[in-house]
Amino acid sequence: MEHWRSDSGAPWPWDDEFRTGCTLEHAGYWLSWLIAHFGPVTRVVTAAEATAPDKRGRRYDTPDASVATLTFADGPMTRLTCSIVAPHDHRLRVIGDTGVVEVPRAWDNAAPVRVRRRLRIRRRLLESPVPRRHRLRGATHPKVGRWGAASMNFALGPVEMLEAIAGGRSSRLAGDYALHLTEVTLACQTTGIHEMTTSCARMEPMPWAA
Repeated sequence: MEHWRSDSGAPWPWDDEFRTGCTLEHAGYWLSWLIAHFGPVTRVVTAAEATAPDKRGRRYDTPDASVATLTFADGPMTRLTCSIVAPHDHRLRVIGDTGVVEVPRAWDNAAPVRVRRRLRIRRRLLESPVPRRHRLRGATHPKVGRWGAASMNFALGPVEMLEAIAGGRSSRLAGDYALHLTEVTLACQTTGIHEMTTSCARMEPMPWAA
């Protein structure tokens, strides 16, 4: 991994990644969606460990595996797992009474949203092996290419801020939302039972998604 290079030739900062830990580095991709959709988290119960402390000839005590259970004020409960020692699984799945809504890569702004209906075959409950893709009518947000991290449009956040300032409104990403997201992320990094001290409103949908 010390030989990894981006398209620009910049090396991957693997030492910083190991020191910070995969939870602080990556949990925000999933938490940002979860808090936006379900509103504020009230409690986080976390188990986090450094399961492989020796990496690339150095020792890191920062957790490289964490499992957090999040309880939301409006009722849903979520499990979020972050680990560099587990198989890659970047899905975001919402499980309901009649089916499952899933996104294969939470960090991909253009990732398809699919719905799997719940089926009852004799006495067994199964999710349909053939999902139905959910599409919005009309244009949505600007999309970029589909190559690695480049599938993320990093400008969407700044654009939202600029449009909020120009329109004289509060940004969807500022203030209470950003603070609450930070507190929940830190709770996912540390073993224990964490009662949240911050909160935020459920995010207003984008005009093209309403």
